[in-house]
Amino acid sequence: MRFKDYKVLISGKGSAIVSVLAKKYLEEGADVIVLGTVTADPEVEYKRILCNPADAVSLDAGIDKVLEIFDGQLDILINAIDSETKATIFDMTKEQFDRGMAEVLWSSIRLIERLYKPLQAGKHANSSIINLLTVKARLHDFNDALVSLSKNALGYYTKLCTAGFLKVRCNNVLPGDADSSQERAPNGSVQPDEVARVITYLTSTDGTYINGADFLIDGGESLFSA
Repeated sequence: MRFKDYKVLISGKGSAIVSVLAKKYLEEGADVIVLGTVTADPEVEYKRILCNPADAVSLDAGIDKVLEIFDGQLDILINAIDSETKATIFDMTKEQFDRGMAEVLWSSIRLIERLYKPLQAGKHANSSIINLLTVKARLHDFNDALVSLSKNALGYYTKLCTAGFLKVRCNNVLPGDADSSQERAPNGSVQPDEVARVITYLTSTDGTYINGADFLIDGGESLFSA
């Protein structure tokens, strides 16, 4: 098993990708916690810690619980924090901007700041951060401008972490829209299992020299969409 005794934290909400990821890590021997606005999945027996990532007090309390359970050590952080705030380039208010950036960018920065030292202390010498973005970060979607802005900012933050961190690898994964069909791709649309396989590869010992990279899993959507 590739992740025997690894300590894995997945942050985000109860999306299909989060559930599939948790299941894959559990099957390969890891201890898994999911942190955030998470709906329990009865088919996957991971530990669940509820918090509001955009709220400083709530997020810090959730991180404290993670560190208590994991004895101050962590091997893998999968950051799948997302935003529910939508705005176009034509009607974005300051309140929407502040909320959307807090939901995605600030909460991710706080999470990674708090967990950098525990990741350095990971006993497997293979500590890794994956920031889960979206193909919208590449599509210049002005009708969903806030998501594009916040996810692009988070992707750049990954590069800064790569440049500054020691003994902790950082990569971006950009899945396509599960509701978008791509005729050039054999399966038509991105499958959560495919995204999970890429992430588990990147965080395994097979990917120890992959650092600061972007991985698009979009069936060519970013190349052929206007």
